[in-house]
Amino acid sequence: MNNSNKHNVSFFVDGSFLPIRNGTNYSILNLMNALFDTKAVEPSLVISYRGWDKPELYYSQKFGTVFLPSDDYYHDTGVLEYLHCLKNIKISHIYNAEEILNMGVRLQRLGVKVIYEVINIDHILCSQFSDDSQKIGEILSLQKNACMVADHLLCRSEVDKQHLIEMGIDEEKITVYKGAINTEAIKYVPRYKPRYKILFLGHMYYPPNEECLKVIVDKILPELLRLDERYTVTIVGNTPYSTIQKYKNVKGLIFKGGMDNLGDLLAGYDMGIAPIIQGSGTRLKILDYMASGLQVITTNLGVEGLDSNISRYLKIEDDMEKYALTIHKTMENLGGYKEASMNAREFVELKYDWKNNLEPFLGIYKKLLNNK
Repeated sequence: MNNSNKHNVSFFVDGSFLPIRNGTNYSILNLMNALFDTKAVEPSLVISYRGWDKPELYYSQKFGTVFLPSDDYYHDTGVLEYLHCLKNIKISHIYNAEEILNMGVRLQRLGVKVIYEVINIDHILCSQFSDDSQKIGEILSLQKNACMVADHLLCRSEVDKQHLIEMGIDEEKITVYKGAINTEAIKYVPRYKPRYKILFLGHMYYPPNEECLKVIVDKILPELLRLDERYTVTIVGNTPYSTIQKYKNVKGLIFKGGMDNLGDLLAGYDMGIAPIIQGSGTRLKILDYMASGLQVITTNLGVEGLDSNISRYLKIEDDMEKYALTIHKTMENLGGYKEASMNAREFVELKYDWKNNLEPFLGIYKKLLNNK
């Protein structure tokens, strides 16, 4: 395809991006690579550089990366605008309400169309962890204003879409899309004999993941150890030192930190869990678990926004008092799930590989640019 026919698209990230340490950046990375492979899109990563990144990690990536000093990223110095003019960028993905209200308006002056991916409905998430009505109201106002400014919104579920509509956002401005992963990067490994090794993927700077950890420590792990003392639960994701110290004496609990090679890491476990009882988020951990051949135990909220048929390939347990027993029964028959795990892998490849889920993005790009 002639370069003049490509969509030049920027993706904004504040702070460190590589190596990947959270679900949002993981999603952005795989989306950019998949868009690049279509030859219809030229993605550029724009990072607010604070000295944390190692530029050499980006040299091998398919997409281009621009490191902007935070002053130029957040303040009207003209550098951000110059970058978009220089690279002829006409569409920008932004993932944060404050950034939409700051950079989005500046980019729109240039004719750039701004897409806001709403990872969480922020005031709903806040209300699950706080009863401060003033704070919740301020968060609602901030996100609503950002939604009004953006040219288009992306969200992961019909539930989140309804919340946005209730905030006064025009339904025509919202697209629900599937989260997806790069299945080629995750090796499928059948499990035959239980090692009693359980995995939870999620960084502990996100309140719903912190709540999952609390449930694991208070309810799930003690009961698992009562059933069989060989059980361990490993938390993979960046975790505050204070959290590690708080739980350092919990038997069977392991903190592994951030992941460098997800595919290799997943192969070392028997089962992936996601006892999600609050929040929205990306839901990508469920897909990663399934793609690798792990048996999966989650909740109805853990699969919200995913294909309804996904329940055929995993187990749903909303009662935290029964969660450990569900894990144990599954673990004791691990070898009996070989065919089911193969079917789960095929399901994810078909439904949730990025290369099969790009049409909503390409359609939005075309629509936004045709409406200029």
